[in-house]
Amino acid sequence: MNSRIGNLDTLATDDTEGAQQLYGPPGAPANDNFANATVITLTQGNSTTLKGYNTNATRETGDPRQGDNPGGRSVWWRWTAPSSGSVTLDTKGSYYDTTLGVYTGSSLSGLTKVADNDDINPGIVQASDLTFNATAGTTYRFCVDGFNNSEQDPTDTVGADNGGLTLNLNFNSVGGTLPSITTQPASATVNTGATVSFSVVATGTAPLSYQWQLGGVAITGATSDTYSISSVTANQAGSYSVLVSNAAGSVTSNAATLTVNTPAPPVTPPSSGGGGGGGGGAPSLWFVGLLAALGAARLFRR
Repeated sequence: MNSRIGNLDTLATDDTEGAQQLYGPPGAPANDNFANATVITLTQGNSTTLKGYNTNATRETGDPRQGDNPGGRSVWWRWTAPSSGSVTLDTKGSYYDTTLGVYTGSSLSGLTKVADNDDINPGIVQASDLTFNATAGTTYRFCVDGFNNSEQDPTDTVGADNGGLTLNLNFNSVGGTLPSITTQPASATVNTGATVSFSVVATGTAPLSYQWQLGGVAITGATSDTYSISSVTANQAGSYSVLVSNAAGSVTSNAATLTVNTPAPPVTPPSSGGGGGGGGGAPSLWFVGLLAALGAARLFRR
């Protein structure tokens, strides 16, 4: 606030921003629930600093305990390792006593703990830190909570610590960057006998290798970024995908569907030759003779 006497009687913008940095803005944070975890993307280098808060956050049924503390105001992030390497995670710069955990799994009931921590220096440095080895292509879930004294002090009714938080992630890659597919193969519809091609565009640490698959089964010799089929047959219809790999790991493209149409055979025109049976052709000689005899009989009757 203004330290000198004046006519300022409302909060200025920097006052509001400062208070929210310390305690968080009104309402629950967007990443309160496990299912709404904020996605972390390393856009520059191999480190990032994230700001957030756990004020008004809640504890879901099945929330894990970090550092063997019950917590009660957990917030979540998720990150997929672009390659294998070492990860250092900490909450230095947060405004309250944090707990921190790393997990794998796609649901609260199916989590596997990778690492967790309460204090860097118990009771003295109350930020949390940990290190773990990441596997290329694996998605990790990061949980930050507040220390809760309720188990040590039954009279504590405040619950878990909360406020503005900072999450720092540093990733030391080994083996390069995992492939990333920037252009997926496209589905196609052709007639039998036609030529068709499927292509993929991928980035990542070179060299990249490719293996095309039909229905999940590798196609012999199909090991470039483009796969072509000449003189397509009906039994080549199906779902085509490609596995792109390098030293860091591998990713599989979306499936592209090949539909093969078989054109109807051409219609055969009717024969113009003679012969018995109904239909076209020149009249037979006996029929012409019969018509002549009938004509002659009419003349004699007159």
